[in-house]
Amino acid sequence: MEIKFEWTPSMSVGNKIIDEQHKKLLEKINELLTSIEEEQENEVIGKIISFLGDYINEHLRYEEKYMAENFYPDLKDHRRIHGYFVEKYNDFENRFNENGYSLEMLQEVETFLGDWWVKHIGQEDKKYADYIRETKS
Repeated sequence: MEIKFEWTPSMSVGNKIIDEQHKKLLEKINELLTSIEEEQENEVIGKIISFLGDYINEHLRYEEKYMAENFYPDLKDHRRIHGYFVEKYNDFENRFNENGYSLEMLQEVETFLGDWWVKHIGQEDKKYADYIRETKS
């Protein structure tokens, strides 16, 4: 099963730094899914999971700061959504650290991250991007 999520220009939020962060996240998500699919050593997968977890937190802090600086009115709800994502990711990371990976985990993570990619980055992030673009015009 070849799993690849792809960046498209339609995913741009109009902020070069956030767009680059999204691209990096996508690259690491693909790397994680490939490493699980290829049944690489837990140590290799663990390093990707740890890096991705740290990068996610860094990215979300930056994104929330950007929204706050631009007075995005739905920031509180957006933070709540981010909190849910971090909670789910941390749960995944903890389960991996306790039990290693499985192909079932691959399917679960693929579904969760794919859903996040499409719905959150493709829809929720577009809301703040549209708001900021409209208010700066």
